[in-house]
Amino acid sequence: AYTQALMIARAIAGKPRLLMVDESLEPLDVASCRSALEALLDKGASWTLLLCTHDAEIAARCDTKIVLAATSEGKAA
Repeated sequence: AYTQALMIARAIAGKPRLLMVDESLEPLDVASCRSALEALLDKGASWTLLLCTHDAEIAARCDTKIVLAATSEGKAA
């Protein structure tokens, strides 16, 4: 969990234009996840955030959601 928190902090410190987070919040404890989300979802942030998650509570905090569902062939639709 500390590795994920450190990776997120390091990415934020670089002030990217696009920040992609792929299920890195799930292993964090509740307090760490909350803190990371506050930083990632800051409206004044310099980045556009692309956040991939299976956690409905995390997804609920996002402004725009795209839900992918598997087809009968197992491909995302």
